[in-house]
Amino acid sequence: MTREISINLAASASALSSNEARLCSHLADGKYRAQIASLCTKYPNLRYPDPCAPKSVFVGKVVAIDLSSSDTPERKNFADPADFESYLEATRYRTSDESTTRRILLIEGSDPQYVGLLGSYFDIEPMLIVRQQRTASWESYHQSGNTPTLPSLLDPCRICHIPYYELHYRSQGLNDKTPWRCADSGRQVSWSRLPGTFDFVAIADRKASYWSQRRGEDGWDAVIFLDPPVRNIRPDVGFTESMNSLPYQGGYPDFIKFTTLQDACRTSGPSRKSMLEDICYYWTNHASCIDIQSDPAVSTIFLKKIIASNYMILIEHGRAMLSTIELSLSRQGQDISELQIAWAEQRWSDLQSWNRRYSEYCENVESIIDNMRISSPEEDASWLSSKLDFHVIHRKLCDHKRRSEALISSLTGLAGILGSRQTLKEANRSLHEAKRVKILTSLGMVFAPWFLTSGIFSMSDKFLPGAKLFWIYFAVTIPLVPVVFGVAFLVTLGYGDDSEWSSKEFWKAVRDHGSSAWEYCSSLIPN
Repeated sequence: MTREISINLAASASALSSNEARLCSHLADGKYRAQIASLCTKYPNLRYPDPCAPKSVFVGKVVAIDLSSSDTPERKNFADPADFESYLEATRYRTSDESTTRRILLIEGSDPQYVGLLGSYFDIEPMLIVRQQRTASWESYHQSGNTPTLPSLLDPCRICHIPYYELHYRSQGLNDKTPWRCADSGRQVSWSRLPGTFDFVAIADRKASYWSQRRGEDGWDAVIFLDPPVRNIRPDVGFTESMNSLPYQGGYPDFIKFTTLQDACRTSGPSRKSMLEDICYYWTNHASCIDIQSDPAVSTIFLKKIIASNYMILIEHGRAMLSTIELSLSRQGQDISELQIAWAEQRWSDLQSWNRRYSEYCENVESIIDNMRISSPEEDASWLSSKLDFHVIHRKLCDHKRRSEALISSLTGLAGILGSRQTLKEANRSLHEAKRVKILTSLGMVFAPWFLTSGIFSMSDKFLPGAKLFWIYFAVTIPLVPVVFGVAFLVTLGYGDDSEWSSKEFWKAVRDHGSSAWEYCSSLIPN
């Protein structure tokens, strides 16, 4: 009996372990997957895969940049997980001579094979992998996991997440109503909308994650997870379409501070098409600008600068869009009386979209400042520092958010004016229709006595036209006309402000009109 229970418990444990490992297969492979599967009870975020993640795994680049030498950094590319595993094993720390090794590993994409190798080799915290892979800014459904770690547990010198945005120009814009995503990373690609039409500028959600550990006395390893370039896009379901885009306005400006113009002309600049290649460009050509010390945080200097530069492009694009919408609200070249409610609703929708985006942008920059514990920018004036950059970026984004809110308030007031104007037009139209109906009713009341009298008198030949008593027809009909109008007038006296007839209202109106008539007649009689 005891043996059967033990066998059942072992089978249950094996099934549970297999199930947990299968649940975590979206994160990593190999030994590392088994390790993080056992942590699902501690970190529930590990359990659920991202529903918007690409169905097929993107096999990206892996680049190692060795900064140990005082000369130019050495770059080594890996296109196969087996080669990368051999490299890691060959460079495993064994002797004290290797304690000064300093290298940066750039990982493009989230291939479970590469993640499994890195996670097992360096013992990377699995929450870093989860936060990097999640594509949504917020998730409301149950089987999701986008909850961040407590800020007090984060060490910005060792681990951090940096969300940012890239702007792309596409000669053929797409409908923003369709939720487009990057086919390789699954992150959202949204399209800007000018008043009334969709723009050709795409705003792609991006994210970078950093992890590091010290290696011996002065050495260190830094791992930076990056998103792949936006090559293809797809809706939530359906086909895949080539992006065929260019960096918006040519991309971000170079941020290296040169002493002379001749120094600036020595290099051609980054490609601005791949974050990984741009980082490699700066380390290859401008590593001499950085004092590479024992702190692995220096590996993120160029990463932060590139991300801050992309935010500056986003700020300028948003400012141009708000200015365009603001100009359309002015009276230049148009008469406000010609504006329609649909016009105001369309621009209100555009402003609401930008206001929502600015809220998200501000939250992301705030998370960068908090997670990286960026202090006051006055404490560090070096151009290599990004403290001032992110503080200014956050201030500008907050200013644009307040500007969009002010425009929404102005547009709401304008919509109220247009609505009142339209209501007035409808009221005037109803008044004109009522007047026309009143004229027709008056004509009917005038001819009604004539028709009635002629119908009655036509029963006898004595009152026919040409007979002696025909004059009686006029003698009876003409007095009936004011009598009919008088009866109609007396009936209308009984209607109050609520359009309901009541005897109380009728007698009150009779008394009021009687008093007015008596006062008028009294004024005509001389004293």
